[in-house]
Amino acid sequence: MASFIPRKGPKGKRVWQAHIRRRGFPAQVRTLDSKAKAEAWASTIESEMARGMFVSRSEAEGTTLSEALDRYLVEVSSQKKGRAAETSVASVWRQNVIASRPLSGIRGHDLTKVRDAWLSEATPALPLPMPTPFDGYVEVLARVSSTCLVTVQRNRYSVPCHLANQKVAIHLYPARIEVSAENAIVACHTRLLERDQVSYDWQHYIPLIEKKPGALRNGAPFADMPVPFAKLQTALRRRERQQGDRTMARVLAAVPAHGLEAVLVAVELVLESGLLSVEHVINVLARLSPSPLPAQVETRLTLIEEPLADTSRYDSLNAQEVSHV
Repeated sequence: MASFIPRKGPKGKRVWQAHIRRRGFPAQVRTLDSKAKAEAWASTIESEMARGMFVSRSEAEGTTLSEALDRYLVEVSSQKKGRAAETSVASVWRQNVIASRPLSGIRGHDLTKVRDAWLSEATPALPLPMPTPFDGYVEVLARVSSTCLVTVQRNRYSVPCHLANQKVAIHLYPARIEVSAENAIVACHTRLLERDQVSYDWQHYIPLIEKKPGALRNGAPFADMPVPFAKLQTALRRRERQQGDRTMARVLAAVPAHGLEAVLVAVELVLESGLLSVEHVINVLARLSPSPLPAQVETRLTLIEEPLADTSRYDSLNAQEVSHV
């Protein structure tokens, strides 16, 4: 049960001293300006005692922040490797106004004010110049198999066939992987998230089918070729049978030289015409590709009489009879 005793405070002002004595808890005494404040404080303390949440504030009320920092530097910080840095931080806190206040009287908003004051005085840090974005990836080394595949986290990815049985560097990104060899990116695949999957790029096997065109028939890498290539392959097999794969291999061999988009357009035009041959595809590619202008020949000769574009001069040849005997 709490008791309240009036006392004479500083300058003759009346204050109230609240006393709380309860079995199992240390005695609590606090002096406040009015009886209402004393009763409110006593009610809070008794409620915490009844709920088992009471923590004695006597030490916090009798210890200032500056004294707590001194005790920490002596008892704790002196045993740590970073004591020099902590001593420097403590000296900054001692210069603040709240260092002279008891710990029980420091609230969260007091610390927020200190933080805001420090931020307003500090010069904002400028970001370091970065000419290119940071390229973050995990690099692993792997050996290419005889079937031009590299295994990464129980999944397989194709690489150009000239790298078979060689070591390559694999860059793992969250959504893709890149295969690097000889300081260049030679393959790029969407990263497989499951296990025991295979990602093929049929263009990696073009040099192989030039030597073994039969691989086009049942080869897994060529199952995902673009639709125009698949249509041309079916038509060539129907017309040329066994030679159809060889002809198709010659068409695909044009991809590295002319580019995939150009060859696709040429194949679509050939399919529309109905004249299926590798020569026709190459002819269309030559017409689609702009021919370079001939180089200008330097000469000292000057033109005295400029020729006239007069086609009527050829009509005079029809009037003359020329004997070819």
